[in-house]
Amino acid sequence: MFEYKKNKAIKEKIYKNGKKSYYFQIYLGKNPQTGKKKITTKRGFKTPALTNSAYQKIQVQVADGTYELLTENGKTFKEEYLEWFENQYRNTVKSSTLYKTKQIFDCHILPYIGDQQLSKITSEYLQPFVEAWSLAYKKSNIVARYAKRVFDYAYIKKGNYRKPF
Repeated sequence: MFEYKKNKAIKEKIYKNGKKSYYFQIYLGKNPQTGKKKITTKRGFKTPALTNSAYQKIQVQVADGTYELLTENGKTFKEEYLEWFENQYRNTVKSSTLYKTKQIFDCHILPYIGDQQLSKITSEYLQPFVEAWSLAYKKSNIVARYAKRVFDYAYIKKGNYRKPF
């Protein structure tokens, strides 16, 4: 008879409404550039079995040395923005809002971070731009929030991209 061993890396999260989700953290090795440990967290699984399956899949990829290739997303911020704009944003707002949003990206966000690869963008990299936006605009939080929406889209879509915020 098959005996299921409980994976100690899998944790349970119980929300206020009583729903449960499962998550895990896994060690990926050391970052060759910084020498620091690389750990990733995967969240939002509905069952322990699904969580365990994802954990084991990543574990095999880390052992084979192929996981790093999967997490290094070669897409630039601009490419991800265009995908988000077409797939998720365009059909949810009126044309006037669409125009305003496109102007914010074209004038304030894309010139600064558009050509940067998503995998290379960190909160430290973004901090000078956020500070410049706060000095230049009364509602600078709007600019930062739009950029964050693209990062969130990439994170949710890929499931393996680290958010800089």
